[in-house]
Amino acid sequence: MSVLQNKSVAVLLAMYNGEKYILEQLQSLLDQTYHISKVFIGDDGSTDNSFELVDKFIIENNLSGHWFLIRNEKNLGHAGNFINLCKYVQEDYVFFCDQDDIWMNDKVERMVAVMEENSAINLLYADVINFRRIKGKNIYSSDYSNDGKVEKLPFSYTNYFFKGGGCGTCIRGGFISQMVQYWTKGWEHDMFFWACAILTDSGYKFNHPVIYRRLHECNASIKDKKTLEKRRRQVDQTVKRPDSLIKLVKDNNIKDKDKLEFIKGYKKSLLRRQRALTKRNLLILLPLFFGGSQYYLKGVKGLLLDAYLIIFKEYKG
Repeated sequence: MSVLQNKSVAVLLAMYNGEKYILEQLQSLLDQTYHISKVFIGDDGSTDNSFELVDKFIIENNLSGHWFLIRNEKNLGHAGNFINLCKYVQEDYVFFCDQDDIWMNDKVERMVAVMEENSAINLLYADVINFRRIKGKNIYSSDYSNDGKVEKLPFSYTNYFFKGGGCGTCIRGGFISQMVQYWTKGWEHDMFFWACAILTDSGYKFNHPVIYRRLHECNASIKDKKTLEKRRRQVDQTVKRPDSLIKLVKDNNIKDKDKLEFIKGYKKSLLRRQRALTKRNLLILLPLFFGGSQYYLKGVKGLLLDAYLIIFKEYKG
């Protein structure tokens, strides 16, 4: 533990109208067995009492000078809020934090220890235990790994898309500073940093739960009604990503043919999707049914959703 204590840790917390659960999350940060050097909380224009509650929590717990509450001048969105907080990072290790989860008190200690044992890891994500609070009682899921193994996830078309969550990740501060330049607007922060890690062969999985992830109707990761217009906007933003990935690959002298072929195919599929959704033309989308579903986060389901929206314009799921 003495060696670990020399490593600095920053927590980046994105907040928006989180008054209902934010204090419970903050207390779980305060209760960590490993000292958190700094906490940066980005308030994205909350209209409830979130800002005041957090400000009071910081003062009452004598955290000023280590915990920083930042009010964004304009709403940046969930991912933009996190990316904005990245500019403050100078610590050895960085944790992303949602406003409504509860961290197990040894989360930081466990994950930092794993990364200290393996310098090849730039991004480590761990399991989470989902829960819902129903009638005052917490109902926990049992769908998680707990054998303590640490495994490298090599690049593949399947592994490119992040299957974990930002709430369960630990990232080296130097890696964040190096990679954040490749981010493009609309790219979810966890998906983005995982893409960087998988392309640089430094993404790992820790089979151990580290947080209790609260599920409710306000989760940022739970999508609302899907429409053709929203899908178009999403693809319009996503289509910029392959060019960013190409720059990342060139800057880091990555020669792997599979990675280069994936990025090339990814770009072609996005351009085809963009045309099909804009023109509402299924024939343009058709070739992807014969070799293109691997470029979708949801695989065949994502491709079928494109087709459905082209025909019906709306999907309530």
